[in-house]
Amino acid sequence: MPINEIVFDYVPDFDKIVESENDMELKSSYVVENLRGDVVQTHVNWKWAKDSPINVSVLNTHLINDEQMDSLKDAILSMDEITLDDFSLHKGPKGSTSVYNSGWQGAVTQIGDNTLYVPPSTFNIFESDIAEGSIVILLESGSHPDGYTGYTKNTVDNNEILKSYVTIYDVDSLSASQLNTIIMHEFGHVLGLAHSTDPEDLMYPVIKTDYPYISECNVDALEALYNGNTRTTVVCEK
Repeated sequence: MPINEIVFDYVPDFDKIVESENDMELKSSYVVENLRGDVVQTHVNWKWAKDSPINVSVLNTHLINDEQMDSLKDAILSMDEITLDDFSLHKGPKGSTSVYNSGWQGAVTQIGDNTLYVPPSTFNIFESDIAEGSIVILLESGSHPDGYTGYTKNTVDNNEILKSYVTIYDVDSLSASQLNTIIMHEFGHVLGLAHSTDPEDLMYPVIKTDYPYISECNVDALEALYNGNTRTTVVCEK
Protein backbone atom coordinates (compact mmCIF):
# COMPACT_ATOMS: atom_id res chain seq x y z
CA MET A 1 0.00 0.00 0.00
CA PRO A 2 1.43 3.40 -0.89
CA ILE A 3 2.40 5.78 1.87
CA ASN A 4 -0.02 8.68 2.22
CA GLU A 5 0.61 12.21 3.35
CA ILE A 6 -2.09 13.83 5.45
CA VAL A 7 -1.89 17.59 5.61
CA PHE A 8 -3.31 19.78 8.36
CA ASP A 9 -3.29 23.56 7.92
CA TYR A 10 -3.56 25.33 11.23
CA VAL A 11 -3.36 28.87 12.41
CA PRO A 12 -5.13 29.64 15.68
CA ASP A 13 -7.03 32.86 15.92
CA PHE A 14 -6.62 33.60 19.62
CA ASP A 15 -8.94 36.62 19.46
CA LYS A 16 -9.14 37.06 23.23
CA ILE A 17 -5.44 36.47 23.74
CA VAL A 18 -4.54 38.60 20.75
CA GLU A 19 -6.29 41.68 22.08
CA SER A 20 -3.33 42.16 24.41
CA GLU A 21 -0.81 40.83 21.90
CA ASN A 22 -0.69 43.67 19.37
CA ASP A 23 -3.98 42.62 17.77
CA MET A 24 -2.24 39.89 15.78
CA GLU A 25 -4.74 37.44 14.29
CA LEU A 26 -3.96 33.74 14.46
CA LYS A 27 -6.32 31.39 12.65
CA SER A 28 -6.69 27.65 12.16
CA SER A 29 -8.32 25.54 9.49
CA TYR A 30 -8.54 21.79 8.92
CA VAL A 31 -9.55 19.59 5.99
CA VAL A 32 -12.25 17.69 7.94
CA GLU A 33 -15.61 19.34 8.59
CA ASN A 34 -16.71 19.66 12.19
CA LEU A 35 -19.68 17.55 13.27
CA ARG A 36 -22.56 18.78 15.40
CA GLY A 37 -22.22 18.64 19.14
CA ASP A 38 -19.24 18.91 21.46
CA VAL A 39 -16.89 16.23 20.19
CA VAL A 40 -13.22 15.76 19.42
CA GLN A 41 -12.46 14.04 16.15
CA THR A 42 -9.67 11.46 15.86
CA HIS A 43 -7.65 10.52 12.79
CA VAL A 44 -4.89 7.88 12.91
CA ASN A 45 -2.28 7.01 15.52
CA TRP A 46 1.34 6.17 16.09
CA LYS A 47 2.16 2.55 16.96
CA TRP A 48 5.15 3.28 19.13
CA ALA A 49 7.43 1.00 21.14
CA LYS A 50 6.66 1.12 24.86
CA ASP A 51 9.10 3.22 26.92
CA SER A 52 10.95 4.29 23.78
CA PRO A 53 11.52 8.07 23.48
CA ILE A 54 10.55 9.80 20.26
CA ASN A 55 12.96 12.34 18.77
CA VAL A 56 11.67 15.85 18.03
CA SER A 57 14.00 18.13 16.07
CA VAL A 58 13.48 21.90 16.03
CA LEU A 59 14.91 23.82 13.08
CA ASN A 60 15.78 27.54 12.83
CA THR A 61 15.85 28.14 16.57
CA HIS A 62 17.92 31.28 15.92
CA LEU A 63 14.59 32.95 15.09
CA ILE A 64 13.34 32.71 18.69
CA ASN A 65 14.67 33.67 22.10
CA ASP A 66 15.20 31.49 25.15
CA GLU A 67 11.78 32.31 26.61
CA GLN A 68 10.06 31.25 23.38
CA MET A 69 12.11 28.05 23.20
CA ASP A 70 11.18 27.21 26.78
CA SER A 71 7.50 27.80 25.99
CA LEU A 72 7.74 25.53 22.94
CA LYS A 73 9.23 22.75 25.05
CA ASP A 74 6.69 23.26 27.84
CA ALA A 75 3.79 22.74 25.41
CA ILE A 76 5.15 19.24 24.79
CA LEU A 77 7.00 18.24 27.97
CA SER A 78 5.05 19.82 30.82
CA MET A 79 3.58 17.45 33.39
CA ASP A 80 1.67 20.21 35.18
CA GLU A 81 -2.06 20.04 35.81
CA ILE A 82 -4.38 23.04 36.09
CA THR A 83 -7.79 23.02 37.77
CA LEU A 84 -10.33 25.37 36.17
CA ASP A 85 -13.87 26.36 37.08
CA ASP A 86 -16.46 24.66 34.84
CA PHE A 87 -18.97 27.49 35.19
CA SER A 88 -16.65 30.08 33.65
CA LEU A 89 -16.16 27.77 30.66
CA HIS A 90 -19.89 26.96 30.34
CA LYS A 91 -19.24 23.30 31.18
CA GLY A 92 -20.99 22.89 34.51
CA PRO A 93 -22.60 24.49 37.56
CA LYS A 94 -20.82 26.81 39.95
CA GLY A 95 -18.44 24.93 42.19
CA SER A 96 -17.63 22.16 39.71
CA THR A 97 -14.14 21.95 38.26
CA SER A 98 -12.13 20.13 35.58
CA VAL A 99 -8.45 19.25 35.41
CA TYR A 100 -6.39 20.32 32.39
CA ASN A 101 -2.85 19.49 31.29
CA SER A 102 -0.39 22.15 30.19
CA GLY A 103 1.73 19.74 28.12
CA TRP A 104 1.21 16.62 26.01
CA GLN A 105 3.67 14.44 27.91
CA GLY A 106 1.52 14.88 30.99
CA ALA A 107 -1.65 14.29 28.98
CA VAL A 108 -0.34 11.05 27.48
CA THR A 109 0.56 9.85 30.96
CA GLN A 110 -3.12 10.24 31.91
CA ILE A 111 -4.23 7.42 29.61
CA GLY A 112 -1.98 4.84 31.26
CA ASP A 113 -0.45 1.72 29.74
CA ASN A 114 -3.55 -0.25 28.83
CA THR A 115 -4.33 1.05 25.35
CA LEU A 116 -4.30 -1.23 22.32
CA TYR A 117 -1.56 0.83 20.66
CA VAL A 118 1.24 2.67 22.43
CA PRO A 119 1.39 6.45 21.98
CA PRO A 120 4.69 8.32 22.19
CA SER A 121 5.02 9.29 25.85
CA THR A 122 8.60 10.53 26.20
CA PHE A 123 9.82 13.28 23.88
CA ASN A 124 13.48 14.04 23.21
CA ILE A 125 13.52 17.63 21.92
CA PHE A 126 16.70 18.99 20.35
CA GLU A 127 17.85 21.78 18.06
CA SER A 128 19.00 20.75 14.60
CA ASP A 129 20.00 22.07 11.18
CA ILE A 130 18.35 19.17 9.36
CA ALA A 131 14.92 17.49 9.50
CA GLU A 132 15.84 14.50 11.65
CA GLY A 133 13.78 12.52 14.11
CA SER A 134 10.23 11.21 13.83
CA ILE A 135 8.77 14.66 14.55
CA VAL A 136 10.17 17.79 12.91
CA ILE A 137 9.26 21.34 13.94
CA LEU A 138 10.32 23.98 11.42
CA LEU A 139 10.27 27.62 12.53
CA GLU A 140 9.79 30.19 9.77
CA SER A 141 9.88 33.98 9.81
CA GLY A 142 7.88 34.23 6.59
CA SER A 143 4.12 34.02 6.16
CA HIS A 144 2.05 31.15 4.77
CA PRO A 145 0.35 32.06 1.45
CA ASP A 146 -3.08 31.40 3.00
CA GLY A 147 -2.32 33.19 6.25
CA TYR A 148 -1.84 30.12 8.43
CA THR A 149 0.37 30.27 11.49
CA GLY A 150 0.80 26.50 11.69
CA TYR A 151 0.93 23.70 9.14
CA THR A 152 1.11 20.01 10.04
CA LYS A 153 1.79 17.13 7.66
CA ASN A 154 1.63 13.54 8.87
CA THR A 155 3.08 10.75 6.75
CA VAL A 156 0.81 7.71 7.16
CA ASP A 157 0.89 4.09 6.02
CA ASN A 158 -1.64 1.39 6.98
CA ASN A 159 -3.37 3.69 9.47
CA GLU A 160 -0.09 4.40 11.25
CA ILE A 161 1.69 7.74 11.55
CA LEU A 162 5.31 7.26 10.48
CA LYS A 163 6.57 10.84 10.60
CA SER A 164 5.17 14.25 11.41
CA TYR A 165 6.20 17.70 10.17
CA VAL A 166 5.05 20.91 11.85
CA THR A 167 5.79 24.34 10.39
CA ILE A 168 5.23 27.49 12.44
CA TYR A 169 5.04 30.69 10.38
CA ASP A 170 5.67 34.30 11.44
CA VAL A 171 7.41 32.90 14.49
CA ASP A 172 9.30 36.12 15.16
CA SER A 173 5.92 37.88 15.54
CA LEU A 174 4.63 35.45 18.18
CA SER A 175 4.90 35.99 21.91
CA ALA A 176 6.11 33.13 24.08
CA SER A 177 2.53 32.43 25.21
CA GLN A 178 1.21 32.42 21.64
CA LEU A 179 3.97 30.06 20.52
CA ASN A 180 3.16 27.79 23.45
CA THR A 181 -0.51 27.68 22.44
CA ILE A 182 0.03 27.04 18.73
CA ILE A 183 2.58 24.29 19.49
CA MET A 184 0.18 22.70 21.97
CA HIS A 185 -2.62 22.84 19.36
CA GLU A 186 -0.40 21.45 16.60
CA PHE A 187 0.98 18.67 18.75
CA GLY A 188 -2.54 17.40 19.30
CA HIS A 189 -2.63 16.84 15.54
CA VAL A 190 0.84 15.28 15.61
CA LEU A 191 -0.50 12.68 18.06
CA GLY A 192 -3.51 11.99 15.83
CA LEU A 193 -6.30 14.27 17.04
CA ALA A 194 -8.25 16.43 14.61
CA HIS A 195 -10.50 19.29 15.75
CA SER A 196 -13.00 19.84 18.53
CA THR A 197 -16.45 21.36 18.06
CA ASP A 198 -16.26 23.10 21.46
CA PRO A 199 -15.32 26.80 21.04
CA GLU A 200 -13.65 26.75 24.48
CA ASP A 201 -11.41 23.78 23.61
CA LEU A 202 -7.72 23.95 22.68
CA MET A 203 -8.42 21.84 19.57
CA TYR A 204 -11.19 24.08 18.24
CA PRO A 205 -10.31 25.28 14.70
CA VAL A 206 -10.19 28.94 15.79
CA ILE A 207 -8.54 29.28 19.17
CA LYS A 208 -10.49 31.88 21.10
CA THR A 209 -10.33 30.43 24.60
CA ASP A 210 -8.62 32.24 27.46
CA TYR A 211 -7.59 28.81 28.76
CA PRO A 212 -5.59 27.07 25.99
CA TYR A 213 -4.86 23.84 27.83
CA ILE A 214 -5.38 20.14 27.11
CA SER A 215 -8.89 19.24 28.26
CA GLU A 216 -10.21 16.03 29.77
CA CYS A 217 -12.08 15.51 26.50
CA ASN A 218 -8.81 15.76 24.56
CA VAL A 219 -7.34 13.07 26.83
CA ASP A 220 -10.45 10.90 26.40
CA ALA A 221 -10.17 11.26 22.62
CA LEU A 222 -6.48 10.36 22.76
CA GLU A 223 -7.27 7.25 24.79
CA ALA A 224 -10.01 6.24 22.33
CA LEU A 225 -7.66 6.80 19.39
CA TYR A 226 -4.95 4.57 20.85
CA ASN A 227 -7.56 1.92 21.58
CA GLY A 228 -8.13 1.68 17.84
CA ASN A 229 -10.94 4.21 17.37
CA THR A 230 -9.47 5.95 14.35
CA ARG A 231 -11.32 8.41 12.13
CA THR A 232 -14.16 8.76 14.59
CA THR A 233 -15.56 11.23 17.12
CA VAL A 234 -15.46 11.18 20.90
CA VAL A 235 -18.30 12.91 22.72
CA CYS A 236 -17.18 15.23 25.51
CA GLU A 237 -18.73 14.60 28.92
CA LYS A 238 -18.43 18.30 29.73
